[in-house]
Amino acid sequence: MRVPTIDRGPGAASPWGRPRAPEEAIRLEPFDAPLAGIVVKGTLLTLITLGIYRFWYRVNLRRYYWSNTTLLGDGFEYTGTGRELLVGFLIMLAIFVPLNFAASLVGLFAGEVVGSVISAIAAALILPALIQIFIYRARGYRLSRTRYRGIRFHQTGTGTAFLATTAKWLLLTALTFGIVLPYLREAMNRYKISNTHFGSLNANCGSSPKALMKHWLLVWGVAMLLLVGGGLAAIGFALATFNGASAESLVIGSGFLLILGGPALLIGLLVIAVLWQVYRVHEFRHFVSTTRFGELALSSDASAKTVIWITVKFLLLLVVFLIGLIAIMALLGGMAAFWEVVSDDAEAGGGFLMLIVLGLAALIGYALIKELYLNRKLWQHYAGSITLTNTSQLANIIQSQGQEGSALGDSFDPGFDIGG
Repeated sequence: MRVPTIDRGPGAASPWGRPRAPEEAIRLEPFDAPLAGIVVKGTLLTLITLGIYRFWYRVNLRRYYWSNTTLLGDGFEYTGTGRELLVGFLIMLAIFVPLNFAASLVGLFAGEVVGSVISAIAAALILPALIQIFIYRARGYRLSRTRYRGIRFHQTGTGTAFLATTAKWLLLTALTFGIVLPYLREAMNRYKISNTHFGSLNANCGSSPKALMKHWLLVWGVAMLLLVGGGLAAIGFALATFNGASAESLVIGSGFLLILGGPALLIGLLVIAVLWQVYRVHEFRHFVSTTRFGELALSSDASAKTVIWITVKFLLLLVVFLIGLIAIMALLGGMAAFWEVVSDDAEAGGGFLMLIVLGLAALIGYALIKELYLNRKLWQHYAGSITLTNTSQLANIIQSQGQEGSALGDSFDPGFDIGG
């Protein structure tokens, strides 16, 4: 007797309760499309319009990065507009300028002591609190303008609740001299991820700050060593001065500190910069790898070595560019001086025009190097490090009902940063 074969679809249960094999991990694919034209145009128009075009320039950059990041052959879509960002900026001015003016008036009429206290409170508490609220709203705006296969991301929660979470852990971080910074970062990330939605799917976050402490304590330890060493050196020098040390001894001691302390300080700062970058990459991997949209799981294998090397190459290119620019300026300056000697009718306007051209070249060159060799390289590495499993769940996502996000607060967006 022949037993008929049953053809099971991809979503069918495995026979006898055996678990199905896990789906293949699908990696995000960033494409290296032309970008120089967008940067040159955006930089020039931003300068010509005295900064107004920067909102449209930012939109063009986002559309570039979003559309050139694909998953399963489909790119992401950014639907925001420069007009929305401009409106957000104007609303920000309408809120902050009156507050600043009111704080100045109160400080002026409250007296020197009370006025100074009020101004300090406004600068240290009120304005940073509003900035945190607007940063959260800006993230919600960007999500609401991001689509994949026609389905929109969006964000729930409130800026005030995000501020409360941030303020609590920020206070604890200050009281512990920075030791619990990973708890602050994790709390902020957890609130943002838990309020992130893709269509009908709500993201959830399983991160733990304990996984970040080892890398953070290295950064914190080196920073504390530098602070303690610098403090002890300053105290020793002050005591020597107070005890009436001779001028010759003070000069010798100062030279000794500069000879030994200068290189040590520089090395220490470089070590902190490297360790901080290692921590940030580890944090990125951890946050991505503990994020899920239902059964859709994410992971990242971003490399700190790659990120550091990208940063080093950018700095080297920037140094070479600056040296070349200085050499051109020196050459043109020498030519101008020679022309003034051999010609009696040299025009001063030519030198002014030369300065304008060199200034534009410097700004455009810096913008190109930064966007092409830092931002784009980091985007390619971070985006390309992300993989997704159980992508079949994408077929079950439907567009949820929700309003488009507001442009309010998007002016606080620090720019493209896939790790943010």
